[in-house]
Amino acid sequence: MTVCPDGATTLSTETRILCTDDRNRRRFRRYWAVVRPFSGLIRIELLRIVRREAEARSR
Repeated sequence: MTVCPDGATTLSTETRILCTDDRNRRRFRRYWAVVRPFSGLIRIELLRIVRREAEARSR
């Protein structure tokens, strides 16, 4: 989360993983190829909800 000079706030998400070897890295790539689009949609919706709630509370 970042607070801008004008008082606005920027909120973002990120996914971090640790693959300890090549085998797990390959396995995770296959998994992430399937999961990533849905994960992105969930995060976008979550950020929309947070924004809507924050704006409603600031009124």
